[in-house]
Amino acid sequence: MTHVLAAGQTPDATVAELYAAYGQGCDHAERNGLDETLAKRLFDSDLARTYRKAKSIDADFFVAGQDWCITAPVATAAISQSPSKATVLATVTLDDAFGQGKPQIRTLKIKFDLSHAPDGWRISDAFDGDVSAKQTWRRSR
Repeated sequence: MTHVLAAGQTPDATVAELYAAYGQGCDHAERNGLDETLAKRLFDSDLARTYRKAKSIDADFFVAGQDWCITAPVATAAISQSPSKATVLATVTLDDAFGQGKPQIRTLKIKFDLSHAPDGWRISDAFDGDVSAKQTWRRSR
């Protein structure tokens, strides 16, 4: 029997767990960001399937780039929540110079839509402005 780890117990915790996989700083020897295992644990079934089927992802949606240097803890704030749905805003501070010389600080705001499942909160989509993760990954098939 395969045991599937539960998603987050709160919407904020689910988003925080996603970003914990990226770590803070520029050295990613032990952290690699999003992978299929994490997607299966934190995404709803539709978003996990969409991510798995994406063929050509040029940039990681959650850091808006191929490489990242997160310079501060990712801040999360619940925008709205009902018993079955929630929206969380994540603020990600990145150094586009990757710690090499004068910092080039960029702030990324990602809005997450989550749904409540029997085992916890799961991410159903994410938005960088008007751009949706689900739509981006569907176009990459």
